Amino acid sequence: MSGNSFSFVHCSDLHLDSPFTGIASSDPRLAKMLVSATFRAFERVVDIAIDEGADFILISGDIYDQGDGSIRAQLGFRDILQRALDRGIECFIVHGNHDPLDSWRSGISFPSCVHRFGQEVEKKIYFRKGQACAEIYGISYKRAEEFRNLASLFNARDDSALFKIGLLHCNLGGSSPGHQNYSPCSLADLVSTGIDYWALGHIHMPGVIRGSEPAVVYSGNIQGRHIGEKGKRGCYLVEVEDRKIMAIQFHSTSQILWSEAELDLSSVNSTEELVDSLRDLCDLQRLRAEGLPSILRVILKGESEVVPLLENLDFQKDMLDLIRENEKRKLDQIWIESIKNMAHLPLDRDRLRKGNDFIADFLQLCDLARKDPSMAADMIRQDEAFKLVQDFLADIEAPEVLEEILDEAEKIGLTGLLGGDKL
Repeated sequence: MSGNSFSFVHCSDLHLDSPFTGIASSDPRLAKMLVSATFRAFERVVDIAIDEGADFILISGDIYDQGDGSIRAQLGFRDILQRALDRGIECFIVHGNHDPLDSWRSGISFPSCVHRFGQEVEKKIYFRKGQACAEIYGISYKRAEEFRNLASLFNARDDSALFKIGLLHCNLGGSSPGHQNYSPCSLADLVSTGIDYWALGHIHMPGVIRGSEPAVVYSGNIQGRHIGEKGKRGCYLVEVEDRKIMAIQFHSTSQILWSEAELDLSSVNSTEELVDSLRDLCDLQRLRAEGLPSILRVILKGESEVVPLLENLDFQKDMLDLIRENEKRKLDQIWIESIKNMAHLPLDRDRLRKGNDFIADFLQLCDLARKDPSMAADMIRQDEAFKLVQDFLADIEAPEVLEEILDEAEKIGLTGLLGGDKL
């Protein structure tokens, strides 16, 4: 690599020692894997930096999951990072809402090649073999709740010919589901600063928002922690030559995958076929997970004779226990987190719609609701039960949300009206 070239690893949202509550209680082996997953994911980040010959590592906030940072998390972070430092790989850190400066314990010290940014925007120079290669700007949260537009405080428009990097824990666009609106900013705010690569944190889904001039990248978290964080998580390896970004490459660091899969029950007509279908689904997920253990949520769909069995919670528990016990013997274990039953009994809906009874009226109302989403949304909002869940259904008129609600409402309504009997 020439003097004008360098590479770095960008990661964020390590959430070390994150608690995985509830799911591991019935499987000690899974519990052990979950407890160590975030640490092993960070070890993978360091492995990538070492294996790829990166010059430095950027961490864009939320090293710990809890503000006061457990001793296990702090010492674990230092000890894992030390392997990179021993190879001459430096580290630049900003703090976010989970690890703000006012909660950072001073008892854990780091060597001089770990650079932490304070509560004001600072500039640090990275030197490679004595030659200045990059200007790195960053600002940390002083406290957990930071609602200022921190991006507006950056100004890297100077006469320097060095590549400029900005580290920021922020909510780009001001609204991301599941994330507090901390340090909100716009793309225009980032573009106007003179930064060449924005290393962002806070949003857990990885993605290159903008590829160049400037590059704007969320590395996402390094390990999914619940079913809402499905798919592979990781970090980015960035290669720079003569102040131009040559490559931004994603590397997975996930130790356990969270996944969701649908199972069509249309050809399933017995308990044996149901169990076999679930085992086949686990084998399919095993291929998709590429050797990683996976926590799977199964969504049952279609029409089947076995639907009444699935309404029995004892039967569902026994079936899950059977599948899980079989999976415990496998290294690349698939652990079914839950089964969501969206399947229904085989029904001749066309014949039911033509009747002169309440069932026909009910189905015609369901059809009308599907044709008029705004009417359906108004009907749902008028229900008293909606008040209990409205915070989770803010975008109730989104087609996929409304379709799921209407399908479930129709299934529950028909089951009640028909007494669970098949026509």
